Amino acid sequence: MLFRNVCQWRWKLDYLEGKRAKNYGVHLDFGTSIHAAIEVFKTRKDPVSLDEAIAVFETTFNKCWEDNYEKYEGRDKEAKKDDFLLSGKVILQRFDECKELKEAEVVYNEHELFLPIDRTDEVKINFKGFIDMVIKTKDKRGNTILYVCDFKSCSWGWPLEKKQDRDLQYQLLLYKHFLCKKFNLDPTLVRTAFVLLKKKSRKGDSPVEFMPVSAGPVSTQRAIDQLNSDLTTIDVRIQDGKFVKNRKECTNKFGQTCPYKSSEHCPD
Repeated sequence: MLFRNVCQWRWKLDYLEGKRAKNYGVHLDFGTSIHAAIEVFKTRKDPVSLDEAIAVFETTFNKCWEDNYEKYEGRDKEAKKDDFLLSGKVILQRFDECKELKEAEVVYNEHELFLPIDRTDEVKINFKGFIDMVIKTKDKRGNTILYVCDFKSCSWGWPLEKKQDRDLQYQLLLYKHFLCKKFNLDPTLVRTAFVLLKKKSRKGDSPVEFMPVSAGPVSTQRAIDQLNSDLTTIDVRIQDGKFVKNRKECTNKFGQTCPYKSSEHCPD
């Protein structure tokens, strides 16, 4: 989430004052569990069998459920554990239906990026992130290319509006930029994609969808410019202490209420 789109007051409480609390939810736990399974199932070094990958998913999800269920809120409390266990199993069983992933070679899993962000002022800060998967494949002309992949678990897929969400795409574009910077790669040979992991894929659809995202030089530069713009705004707000409350974010589009709302930290 870009700084211009968040409640600056909450950001201050979370990150400057260290009051941020861990979020809990069944969908978060599902994402954690399916990522853990894919990481050992589709890896360049010592991949495990399908049955072993399913076991990793089930063990991780069951542990998360046991540890976190009492902390779930709202509709998450009504979730049926067996439904999520079945969804994860089906995703792994049908993973190779995604030909883009099946035909590719995995280069990295959970690859860490930690590089300085180039700026023209005195703000010194590093970009930190983890790329879910980097794969090597061929384009239509037979050229060897890389794909920076970010896995996103979802219900049935993404609506068009979310697929076209520029702010969401910026995450991938920045991953590409800093991966190229780290290894001195030719950006024209590095592409980006979301991989949707669907808990309830529609009839006839695969539960694993490879969704390429345009990552040309203009789009990538826009992402870099937005990152630097956000960092400049953050620096200014830290210096002047004038963090703005975004009351539209007191309750988000998912019905979740900000933990600071009407508290001593954020009185109405």
